[in-house]
Amino acid sequence: MRRLLLSVGVLVVAAGVLSPVATAQPGKEYSVKAAFVFNFMKFVDWPEQAQAMGGDAFVVGVLSHGLPEEFAAGLRDKEVKGRRIAVQVFQDARQAQGCHVVFITADASSQLPAILRAVSGKPVLTVSEVSNAERADAVINLVAADTRLGFQVNLEAADAGGLTISSRLLSLATAVRGGQQRKTP
Repeated sequence: MRRLLLSVGVLVVAAGVLSPVATAQPGKEYSVKAAFVFNFMKFVDWPEQAQAMGGDAFVVGVLSHGLPEEFAAGLRDKEVKGRRIAVQVFQDARQAQGCHVVFITADASSQLPAILRAVSGKPVLTVSEVSNAERADAVINLVAADTRLGFQVNLEAADAGGLTISSRLLSLATAVRGGQQRKTP
């Protein structure tokens, strides 16, 4: 049964990878990005020390200056690893303490180095949509290739935080830093 559920989960992630980027409709684009983040959480294991964070919630922090409602709506009323998901939006990198996941939007790119320093070595899955060279230091970077949305994984950053990323998720990445490089299908 577990194997079947994992397979279904991989298919859901694959469907997201194969989804065209909805750049003409920002709300739709953030619904797709929320689905990516939700599926990433299913295929990442956090170390024991992270279990106490967030009480009964799995906390997704969003560093943004104007996050579309569709992102939070995409995670609302969902659970991961037996815990409800709580979305917290903040505008300053120093407020990211206690999050399991931090999603950094493009409009907050100037704070990317500060947030990565703030969570360095901590069990925090950083997901960025920032399109510059600094994004390589986040654990996962969402990337648009042609009209498709994909993602890159930085295993060195994941290891530094004690995060374990499923090989199934890694097999769907367009690139894996710190491991074998993947090519876009």
